[in-house]
Amino acid sequence: MVLYLGGPLASPRLTTIELVPSVIYFRDNEDPFGASRLEQDPLYKLEAHLTHNFNQALWASIDGFYQGGGETTTDGISDDNSQRSINLGASVGLNLSRTWSVQFSYGQTVSDSRDGLDGEMYRLKFLTYF
Repeated sequence: MVLYLGGPLASPRLTTIELVPSVIYFRDNEDPFGASRLEQDPLYKLEAHLTHNFNQALWASIDGFYQGGGETTTDGISDDNSQRSINLGASVGLNLSRTWSVQFSYGQTVSDSRDGLDGEMYRLKFLTYF
């Protein structure tokens, strides 16, 4: 889901708010190692970005990611391992030409449960469009 603010898509000053919700469902494992049945609750995710174009070549965003749920049950007994984590970061992109761009992103976990995501992320991407 995207909300466009400040003009048409081609605007060099466009700001967007993007939300990407998702749910991952798991099938029961009828033959897990050391048990007779393993079940897992759905895992809920929400990815969000506030992006702004500074001109036709340069853009930046503030990024967020939430993940929660996913607790497992082994042979009918709760494993007490529900996940919850919140990650924040930022990205910057530079369009080098009509067909090439480079992007750099950084992200870090700011809150997590014992079984949630944890850590830092650095990413450098080179993209080409055909």
